[in-house]
Amino acid sequence: MQIIVLLAGYTLSILILLGLLFFIGLTIRTRLVPYVTTHDHVIDVLKKHVRLSDNESFIELGCGDARILSKITETHPGLTARGYEISPYAFRKAQKRQQQDEDRYTVHYKNFMKEDLSDGTVFYAYLLPHFMKPLWKKLQSECSPGTKLYSNAFFVPDVDPVDTLVLKEKKGTRTLYVYEI
Repeated sequence: MQIIVLLAGYTLSILILLGLLFFIGLTIRTRLVPYVTTHDHVIDVLKKHVRLSDNESFIELGCGDARILSKITETHPGLTARGYEISPYAFRKAQKRQQQDEDRYTVHYKNFMKEDLSDGTVFYAYLLPHFMKPLWKKLQSECSPGTKLYSNAFFVPDVDPVDTLVLKEKKGTRTLYVYEI
């Protein structure tokens, strides 16, 4: 009996270790960023500040649970919108929200850095700092003049924003940086 309990304990420990190693490998391979949702008041500011028409394309880079896509397409029903997400957990949440929203937008389980973004006219990103410069270079090479990037909290190094929106929060402020190609 003691041997069975001992083996079950070892098996459970090995499974936990393998799961941890898998997650670490996935994180290193995909440069996975933590799943952090955008605060509701930031979404409200985006809805008010971002000027969109039906002939534009809104793309959220790292769309998480697709709340921003949901809110933007709710107020702009004819808008073409899509999001990209590489976190399996967040992507599943985004798919569920997309279905609840009757497919007003699409979500893709893909790395946006490997996708063609040339049709985008307005982008939103809440990424880590080391992604900002490569993202900006990609958008500059693929997108038309006038394309805008809204970045939550993180600036593009060596690029001056055309606007900054400073939002008051309980613990200080948050900045939305607006860039234009």
